[in-house]
Amino acid sequence: MTEQSISYEVRELIAEVTIDRPPVNALSSSEWKDLTEVFYSIGSRNDVSVVILTAAGRGFCAGADIQETAADTNGRIIVQVNKACRECFAAIYDCPVPVI
Repeated sequence: MTEQSISYEVRELIAEVTIDRPPVNALSSSEWKDLTEVFYSIGSRNDVSVVILTAAGRGFCAGADIQETAADTNGRIIVQVNKACRECFAAIYDCPVPVI
């Protein structure tokens, strides 16, 4: 995973996924992919009954990292970010255990 901005731990059948990317938890395309991988991983575990998605800091998640997309001169990064975000939401939606 990139920069450890996405982490999770499992305790007593509960997986807690934390977004920690100060100042506002805006995610780059690679971090959206990391979050997707976390949900696929958790969904395949037998020791998880529920997932809690949370964030550190002052805001839950500001969405896409605007600095990453602002540097894009040919429009490719915004497409990558949108695709990664959509895939992440699908992984959360399709997760075999409930997500809070």
